[in-house]
Amino acid sequence: MTSGLASVPIDLKQPFGSEDIAAVVAGMLDLTLHTDENKEVSVQPFRGWSLLLTSDSPFREYRE
Repeated sequence: MTSGLASVPIDLKQPFGSEDIAAVVAGMLDLTLHTDENKEVSVQPFRGWSLLLTSDSPFREYRE
């Protein structure tokens, strides 16, 4: 199965300050297989998203 991911570039801007270009990646990241008592298998997709920033982005908050 393919991952089914899509990415979209976005411009981030503060009203009176920083600007940056980032990307949002979203889609089907993984799947989980379930088996019931009758040994029937079902598939549950795991969907998610992430905001990708560069390491020097002014919108990135560092926590230690």
